[in-house]
Amino acid sequence: MKFLERLGGFVSKRPAMIIIAIIVVTVLLISGMGWSLASERSEMRTNINALFPNYHEVDVMNEIYRDFGDVEPFIILVKSDDVITPDIFSRCSEVMTKLYRDNTTKESVLGSNELEKSQSFISLPIILGGYRFTYKTGDPEPTILQSLSWAANFTTKEELITVLNSYLSDPNIPDFMKGYVYQFLPADADYSAPVTSMLMLVTLDGAISDEELEELELHMRDDLINGQRGDGITIYVYAFGLLNASYMEAQAAAEPLMMLALVGVFILSWINYRRLSDVLIAYTALLLVLIWTFAIVGILGFDYNFMNIMVPVLMIGLAIDFSFHSIMGYRERLGTEKEKKDPSHYAVISMMKVVGVAFILATITTAFGFLSNVTSNMPSISEFGILAALGIIFACILNMTYVPSIRIVLDRRRMKKTGEVKGVIEPEKVSSKPGRILKPLSITVRYPWPLIIILFLVAVPGYLLAADMKATYDPTGELLETMEITKAFHQINNEYSLGTEYIMVRINGDLEDPELWQAIFLAVENASNDEYVNTIEGKANIEWLGSFFPFLEGRDPSYSYVDSDLDGKVDREASGEKLILMIDNLTSYYGSTIEQLIHKGEHGYDGILLRVASETNIGEHGLKAREELVQDLKPVIEAGGSYEITGEPIIWNKGLDDFNDSLLNSTLLVMVFAALLLTLVFGIIHRSPLLGLLTAVLPILVIGWTLGTMAIMGIPLNMMTAFVGSFTVGLGIDYPIHLVTRWAEERRKGFGIIECYSISVKSTGKELMFSAATTLFAFLAFALMPMPIMREFGIVMLCGIIFSFLGGVFVMPMLIRIWHRRSE
Repeated sequence: MKFLERLGGFVSKRPAMIIIAIIVVTVLLISGMGWSLASERSEMRTNINALFPNYHEVDVMNEIYRDFGDVEPFIILVKSDDVITPDIFSRCSEVMTKLYRDNTTKESVLGSNELEKSQSFISLPIILGGYRFTYKTGDPEPTILQSLSWAANFTTKEELITVLNSYLSDPNIPDFMKGYVYQFLPADADYSAPVTSMLMLVTLDGAISDEELEELELHMRDDLINGQRGDGITIYVYAFGLLNASYMEAQAAAEPLMMLALVGVFILSWINYRRLSDVLIAYTALLLVLIWTFAIVGILGFDYNFMNIMVPVLMIGLAIDFSFHSIMGYRERLGTEKEKKDPSHYAVISMMKVVGVAFILATITTAFGFLSNVTSNMPSISEFGILAALGIIFACILNMTYVPSIRIVLDRRRMKKTGEVKGVIEPEKVSSKPGRILKPLSITVRYPWPLIIILFLVAVPGYLLAADMKATYDPTGELLETMEITKAFHQINNEYSLGTEYIMVRINGDLEDPELWQAIFLAVENASNDEYVNTIEGKANIEWLGSFFPFLEGRDPSYSYVDSDLDGKVDREASGEKLILMIDNLTSYYGSTIEQLIHKGEHGYDGILLRVASETNIGEHGLKAREELVQDLKPVIEAGGSYEITGEPIIWNKGLDDFNDSLLNSTLLVMVFAALLLTLVFGIIHRSPLLGLLTAVLPILVIGWTLGTMAIMGIPLNMMTAFVGSFTVGLGIDYPIHLVTRWAEERRKGFGIIECYSISVKSTGKELMFSAATTLFAFLAFALMPMPIMREFGIVMLCGIIFSFLGGVFVMPMLIRIWHRRSE
């Protein structure tokens, strides 16, 4: 191609100017990034929720937080040989007492006064201690400190069990209060036998800033909880605000493995180059690619989020590979041009003509594949696509300008001193005969159809299985499996009905209408049969205003006017005036606890909140749970009310579905584009559109094989493995391109099928093996990480690279045979 010849000539004549230009561009980009950070146009967002767009459900959730408040649960997991013992209750009482005394003065604890704030501290010791206090003293309203003091003074386990059973069988205790006992102990707990864990809860104000919340929770975890360890007790904590700090800790723990990967790639590079200067050139090119890419993040005003920081992973593989082909291609051609006056001039032009074509094809195909993500309605995926595409383009530009320029400058300087150039790779006479290893494999080239059909059939199940795979999200997937917050999260969700996820239902309507109240009670009862709603003793685990009605019995004489039969439900004949009086009385008793469940507008009470404990596997079944609730809430519509359903399980389900769709669309687009581009370019260069089309077939097979392997190994689609299509094309498309280019070059010399096969595999195949080994070592670090999401991503990418290499070297020749025979 004339353009590439001219580019090679320009690089040869003005290498110093190119190097200076690269330095200037780098300085300008760094300055632009610094300006962006100083002006706060870009932020570091480690919160995974920042990945998703503002769905309608997000707006509804924000409105609920504004009108009802945002509750952040701080869950304490207590573990021991048996937690229902006087000693553990005493220890837990000490913990809760210290938490209460240290935090009730803080605005971050829910409530406007000390009485309301004390209701934010809930635990089995507080419940049973308070019940014991009331039984012994007759005072029905003990303070939290009185409850904790009495909880610390149980003398025997038998006494504790007796109080627990009395509490659960007491008809005067509302069901929702008994529900706390069931929530704070494992779902299958046998109270007469040793129970090895229990939960305690502190509800914080989620409306404070993320930074304040994280600081508070870290303080509570480190200074208070961890200080109570030893002597048979272990305490873990889980809170969503702690995840950010835990992510940072996990990344720090993973850094040695990443450094090991870089060192391994460095060693492999040195083994191949046999020259330190070439290794340093390749690494500086990689560094420049990363600097340029992340400078663009700031200049464009993108946020530094979980998706964007995946770009360096991609660049390590691509940029190092590009540098390898650029440097080795140049050195090989030095050997053929060494007798000329300026061998570097002719070597770089010759390298550009051959390697440059593969660079451009791989870059355009891969960049388009990632740019196809801009069609996503998820800003995080669109930004990732743009950055990945720019990073690939930068890698191509630098390896076609900066890398050969540095090499030329160093070689010419040495020539002036010694009159010779080091690092020359002498032309190797590659045998056109297959040899001992390739000879049996050459049978597959002579008779490719049986194996081709088998390989296609093997790829099909991967796509079929992938169609049933659904992206999931585990908030602890990016954390070390040994971290305490990870252990706490899984135990809480696997063993307890309390869980860590909730769906919120806002019901709007005339709250002076008893028909609407009857409809809400019926909807709550209907939810007890829902598959994805948590239940306790067969009843839906839903926190709402109606749960508190039984507390008014005996405390508020007017309550009988709205519930004459005292069945805990509003009578159909209840007057609106009495209903409002009942709500006012509840609010006076429980303050902010009730205000979190009902909204008072300009014209009176107009909204009720239902907090539904759900079991959707963090959004995997969030939309199905919503469908169930929609059916449950039909009586509300019939009674003239309206509702809105939201919550993280629903938002995550929508986000993950959109995530799946975006990546599926981008994978399909890149496949179609690769086929069209390679067909067109190979039609122009090699006058064979068929050769280009066959080259585009291999990534389709590789993706199918990789997806099938994921299904067999039980690796789920998640926020990283879902990129299998884009990454496989991005990292693997250059394997068939390089091999096909070499094959076509040998075919023009008049070699037959087996001769072309032998020469291509022995020469280009060897280069591709090093390229694959380097990339594999980079992803091996991920496969060894103790974070599940990283480990699964590493395993998937190892499979993708191995399949791409094997496919490029052994399967691609079978596909080329179709073109080769037709061209004869």
